[in-house]
Amino acid sequence: MIYLFFKYTRKGNYISMKYYFIDFEASALHKLSYPIEVGIACLDMEDLSITSKSWLIRPTKLWIDQWVWMPESAAIHNIPFETLLKNGHEPLEVVEQINEFVDSKTVYSDAHRYDGDWHMKLIDAANVEASFIVDDMFTLLVNYNREISFRVIRWIDEQPTIHRAEPDAIKLAESIQIAERLKNDL
Repeated sequence: MIYLFFKYTRKGNYISMKYYFIDFEASALHKLSYPIEVGIACLDMEDLSITSKSWLIRPTKLWIDQWVWMPESAAIHNIPFETLLKNGHEPLEVVEQINEFVDSKTVYSDAHRYDGDWHMKLIDAANVEASFIVDDMFTLLVNYNREISFRVIRWIDEQPTIHRAEPDAIKLAESIQIAERLKNDL
């Protein structure tokens, strides 16, 4: 059984629903990798508008000393290590700002195993408890008929992956935005 959690925000006399999507860029695709950038996109189901934010994450001493930085990954996401040290935010600051932006118990990812792991590494480095879980965004497609779901999956597959957290999170939000528009057109 699939349980979906939504954020309902009271606006006057009605309630609006929002979905949140997350994407991370990381030091490597390796179990000893660490998060270096996080992007969040919010899809407001009332008007299908998307808002988003992203943060570069400054690596902790533990991450630098004990975990993996792979130049091959840096070549894909184009985020130099020096940029993280200079412009990255401390993990606690990132988590606090994410928690201000995300008002839900669940955020969705197209790679929830990786993103969930990097989310937990960020939470651990910030030394706080997680305020949400990362779940598989494809569970949202159960809300649509088979034709719409297939069209959305095909659309996702056809889109380039930017390998930057915010645009990739926006792409996930856009996929459900498209599903909603298709549902309304049928």
